[in-house]
Amino acid sequence: MKTTHMNKKIYKDFINGLIASINNNYDSVADAFENHYDWPEIDPVRSEICKCIICGFYQAAITLTNHLLESVLKKALIIETSFKNKTEQNNIANVFDDASAHFAKENLYNNIEQAHKVGLITDIEKDTLHNFRDNYRNAFSHADPQKTFSGISIPAKMFTTKDLDDPEEFFKRVFTDNPNITLSAESNVIVQGLIQSIKAEQQATQYFLTIDEVIRSIYSKLFDNKKK
Repeated sequence: MKTTHMNKKIYKDFINGLIASINNNYDSVADAFENHYDWPEIDPVRSEICKCIICGFYQAAITLTNHLLESVLKKALIIETSFKNKTEQNNIANVFDDASAHFAKENLYNNIEQAHKVGLITDIEKDTLHNFRDNYRNAFSHADPQKTFSGISIPAKMFTTKDLDDPEEFFKRVFTDNPNITLSAESNVIVQGLIQSIKAEQQATQYFLTIDEVIRSIYSKLFDNKKK
């Protein structure tokens, strides 16, 4: 039901929670947040991911990090290929056209492999990115329960569909101190939202920081080495 006025309690709880998250989380991504890439095609997403983590929006951070991973590989391969094939006749209006037409349509698997082939990422980084492709990009971006919740189960108390009549009280009744069943998160949609939220909170920061480290390495290979 749409309300026509602000619920002050919800607003206050939100602001207090936001302040607590900022105080707790800022230091965890401070270095990545305060030190940009000098890469205007990529930096706005980096900044927004940091703000999501700082504010406690972990699922949003993972989703944006998925985008960052795909975007940086496409842009890096386009730049690398265009630099390699440039001639004196190229100008900024069309220098990226051929590479863009190719890599913009490539899938993440192929772009990881190509980035490794041309030396933009190491063997270890290639394996790490493929792991992230499977466990974060495919799992979260495609809402794949098998990849997101495989092997995860939680203790609970037996419930029936009648218990769903009051969603606000559901979790209080089902997840008690006296569980008598085990729920598979992979197949039980009722618990998936909560578990995905917890999983994102636990993993979003390290996922982003690892991608951030790879990006800074790619940047150095693309630009710093060419300045020497």
